[in-house]
Amino acid sequence: MASYAPTIATFPLQKRAGPGRRQFVRSVGWLVNSGGRGRVRGAVQVKPDTPVARWCYLYCDRDHMLVQVQRSDHTTGAFEFQGLHMNATYTVVVFDDTGTYRAEAHDGLVPEAMP
Repeated sequence: MASYAPTIATFPLQKRAGPGRRQFVRSVGWLVNSGGRGRVRGAVQVKPDTPVARWCYLYCDRDHMLVQVQRSDHTTGAFEFQGLHMNATYTVVVFDDTGTYRAEAHDGLVPEAMP
């Protein structure tokens, strides 16, 4: 039987979008959601602060299109989605493919500028 302790995805530099945050007026999915100069990054950990490798899915909040998928690093738990538009907000969903933990979602993430 699966345990229901949460998987923790941390986003140290991202902030949640405020109520005045504007989205794209029109969106056509994958083509609009790629090619920007922003990034969303974070780390996946299970309690107590143990980094793990998990599948991370990035969705655009405006049109709910899947933008990118990647697996977090198995030693640090880190993941980074690059090439995102700065004037959009995103949702990251982290799935535990081992079946031990439930999925966790973080929405309203504002991309930071890539160096």
